[in-house]
Amino acid sequence: MTSDPPHDRFLDRAFPFHFAVDSEGRFVESGPRIADFAGETLSEFRFFDLDAIDGPQRIADFDALRRTDGQVNVVDLPFLRGVRLRGEFMVEAAVPDRVRFLGHPWLTSLDELSNLGLRLDDFPPHSGISDMLVNLQMREAVNKDLQRLTARLRERSEALEQELVVRAELEERLQQSQKMEALGRLAGGVAHDFNNVLTAIAGHASLGMAADGADGARRHLQSIISASERATDITGRLLAFARRKRVEIKVCLVDRVLEDVEAMLSPMVEGSSRIEVERDPVAVEVLTDPGGLQQAIVNLVMNAVDASPDGSVVRLRATRERDDEPRAMHGGERPAGDWIVFEVVDTGAGMTEEVQARIFEPFFTTKSLGEGTGLGLSTVWWLIERSGGAIEIQSEVGVGTTFRVHLPSVVRSADGSLVEGGGAEASGRSLLLVEDHAPTRLVTAELLGSKGWNVTQAESAEAALELVNRRLEPYDVLVADISLEEMDGRELARIMRSRQPWLKVVLITAYAQDGELEDDVPLLTKPFDIDQLVQAIGRSTPRS
Repeated sequence: MTSDPPHDRFLDRAFPFHFAVDSEGRFVESGPRIADFAGETLSEFRFFDLDAIDGPQRIADFDALRRTDGQVNVVDLPFLRGVRLRGEFMVEAAVPDRVRFLGHPWLTSLDELSNLGLRLDDFPPHSGISDMLVNLQMREAVNKDLQRLTARLRERSEALEQELVVRAELEERLQQSQKMEALGRLAGGVAHDFNNVLTAIAGHASLGMAADGADGARRHLQSIISASERATDITGRLLAFARRKRVEIKVCLVDRVLEDVEAMLSPMVEGSSRIEVERDPVAVEVLTDPGGLQQAIVNLVMNAVDASPDGSVVRLRATRERDDEPRAMHGGERPAGDWIVFEVVDTGAGMTEEVQARIFEPFFTTKSLGEGTGLGLSTVWWLIERSGGAIEIQSEVGVGTTFRVHLPSVVRSADGSLVEGGGAEASGRSLLLVEDHAPTRLVTAELLGSKGWNVTQAESAEAALELVNRRLEPYDVLVADISLEEMDGRELARIMRSRQPWLKVVLITAYAQDGELEDDVPLLTKPFDIDQLVQAIGRSTPRS
């Protein structure tokens, strides 16, 4: 058995589609892949009859074929069933009556590889096309992976979008739902108070009807009026506790908050625990939402009562603190400054570190099934966070728990005006005031000017945008009435913040608003004083 010459084996491996034709156009040599496609029929073909070279002139004889030496041609042989070859015809000096073709399949897309029955080893490694095909193959695989990933991400994003919608609805109902948890327990205390009031009214009415003379009747009528005022006070606190509203930050008297909370809590804890309220004479005013603070304290005290044995004491106290440095709190840190701290202390079961890490999560509860929704403390967190406050927790299993709610203290100067610690530094800063009611606009601008603001006035949103477009320096603050004609204050704020994300915004209104506002945009209801406006500017948070 004779072996092929070395150069033939090299050609077969390097150029599987090589072939040679003689002067008559017969195929006298062929690579292994030519043979795979053509088989025994190869001897039946004559190259010059095939019009195989893709070119402007037909190659019909041997001399014409020799003249293509060194030129790159595309060759289409019918027995290759659609595989086109690209390469060069070479005249061999040792065999002048023979011309050899060296080349490889010519593809324009990766799909043709399998469709034409080709494989990667049909291409010579030194030509560069093998690398190209490998890269194309990798790219195609990556594209398919990306398509699958894109489809999966689209499914996930749709699911996430739906989840966010549900979450937004849950957060919107969070505060109201939590109140429902407390109302069941509150109902017993309210019924107790109302029964006492109704008993007093009925009793004095009967006595009044039986009284001799106007003076006796007047005394009983006065008692009925007093009892009615007590009933009004009860319903007022109920409405304040149960109403649904946006957090509205204002100056509150600490003593008044504690008195309202104590009056609400007394009938709720009667017979189980005793509440001791301690007041600090320097803790006078706090900056928060009064209804929200009241609700937060009630939640904390009721949780403390639930965690404590019957007959124990739950302490509620308010103190004033000042720190020159930030202090670490649960989930963040409290900035330096003056603070009012509302402290709820119990001697109950206490909490493990694992429970402490999760207590503010919505729907997390350690209570038995049916005894709690897990919304109470998450609502406390929501209220305190939006009031610019912080929460501190100290708890030990078997010893008890202390919750400390930190809220900004109101600091006043010698003349009684608010000091803007936690407010806004006005010196040298520019403010755009947009108000369509001229007297309100003029007096507000003058008051802001007295606090050091450089105020520019506009009577409409259109006039405000024109001022912004003409002004080279950006504004630091926008104060705008919500109820502007043609474009309201909310839309004006959105447009200006799209251009100036750092802009602080305060919206003002003459009546309650039902529309949604951004969490970082305070809303002031007229009438308001200049200190309240300055504090609102300080609470507004720039986007970046």
